[in-house]
Amino acid sequence: MTAIATGGDLRATGPLALPGSGIAGVAAGGLILASILFNAALSILNAWVVPLNGALFTAVQGMLLAAALLVGVASGGDMRARWIAVLWCMLLWWLFLSVLRQSLIPKSLGDIATFPIFAMLGGVLRHRTITRMVIAVQALVLVVGLWEAVDPPGYARLLNVASYYTNTRGISEGEFWSEFEGLYLNSVRPVGRLFLPQLNIHRVSSLFLEPVSLGNWTVVIAIILTLFWSRLSWAERIFLFASNAALLVLCDGRFAALGIMSVVGAVTAARWLPRSLPMLFPAFVLGGLVIARRLGALPSGGDTLTGRLAKSLAYFERMTLEQAMGLVDPVPGWSFDSGWTYFSMTQSFIGILLFWIALVFMMPKSAPLGRQLVYGITAFFALNMPISNSFISIKAAAMLFALYGSLMRDAISHTTVAAPQK
Repeated sequence: MTAIATGGDLRATGPLALPGSGIAGVAAGGLILASILFNAALSILNAWVVPLNGALFTAVQGMLLAAALLVGVASGGDMRARWIAVLWCMLLWWLFLSVLRQSLIPKSLGDIATFPIFAMLGGVLRHRTITRMVIAVQALVLVVGLWEAVDPPGYARLLNVASYYTNTRGISEGEFWSEFEGLYLNSVRPVGRLFLPQLNIHRVSSLFLEPVSLGNWTVVIAIILTLFWSRLSWAERIFLFASNAALLVLCDGRFAALGIMSVVGAVTAARWLPRSLPMLFPAFVLGGLVIARRLGALPSGGDTLTGRLAKSLAYFERMTLEQAMGLVDPVPGWSFDSGWTYFSMTQSFIGILLFWIALVFMMPKSAPLGRQLVYGITAFFALNMPISNSFISIKAAAMLFALYGSLMRDAISHTTVAAPQK
C-alpha cells in the first residue's frame, strides 16, 4: 500500500487503504446511515406492525450508540485511544452530576457521547466515502419529501408520524392540529408559509419526520457542500445545491435559511481566521440577541422567529444557579424550546465549556479542511442553541461528527507520513 499526501489530505491506494476497510467500513457506513434514518423505520414499524413506546425508542438509540462504539473500538487505528479517553471523561462527568442531583438521566449522556463515538466511527472511513453517503441520503430524502408534498395522506398512512410521536415521546393527540391527520404537530404554521406560500402545501418533513429536523439537515448539507466544493464534480455540486434549495422550500425552514447563510460564510472564512475563534460563537449569538432586544428588534409573543428567540432568551435568563450547574431533575419541559437552557440544565455550564473546548481544539492545526468543518459545526450549533435542543440530535450531528473523525484521522496520518524518519 502506498500513501500520497497532498494538501493536508492523506490519500491511500490499494485494498487496505484504511485500518477499518472491509467489514468494519461497511458496518461504519451502515451505522451512520441508520443514525439518520432509524426514526423513519421505527415510525413505519409503529404504524404497521406494533405500537412502540418511549422505552423502546431509547433502547434503539442506545443500541445504535453501543454498536457504533463497538465498531469504532474494534477497527483499531491511531485515533481510538483519544476518543475513548474523551468518552471516559464524559462518562465520569455524567456520573459526577448524577451523584449531585441524585438521579441518572441516560439521555444527557447520550447527547454528548454522540461526539466521540461517531467521530471514532468516522475514522474508519475516508471523507470521500462519507460525502457519497451524504449524496445518496440526500437523493432519498428529496424523493420522499416530494412524495409527501404531492400526497400528504399517503405519506401519513405509511409513517403515521403523529402516532409515532404520541407513543414514543408522550405528546398528546390534542397537540397535533394539522389538517392532514398523521403528520407532525407543526407541519402547518398558524401564520402560513414563509417561502413560496402560493405552493399551498404543508411544511414537509420527509424521512426526518419533523420540519425542523429536515431544516437542520439542509444546514448539514450546506456545510458539506461548501467544505468539499472544489473536490466535488459539477454534477454533484448541481445536485446538492438544487436539491437542498428544494428541501429548504419544502420544509419552509426560516431559521434553516439563516443557518445556511451563516455556515457557508463561516466555512468559507475559516481558512483566514484564528483557530480559537469558534470558542466565542455562542457568546456572539447571546450578545447579539441581548442587543437586538434592547433595540426593540426582538418582540416577544407569537409563533414567529423573533418571538421564539425572545422566549428562548427569557428562559435562559430565568435559570437559577442550581439549574445552570446541572443539579436539577427533572429538567423542566419549557427548556426543550431553548437549546442552551436545556444543555445547561443537563450538562451544566462547566460541561458545555468542556464539550466546546474538545470540539474546537481536538482537530489538529495541520487540518485545513478540519478547521473549516469546526467553524461550520460550531456556527450551526451556536445558532441552533436559542431555538431548540435539536442541534445535538443524532439525526443531524452523527454525520458531522463522523466527518470530523475522518478529517482528523487524515490530518494525523498525513503528519505521520510526512514526518522525517530518524
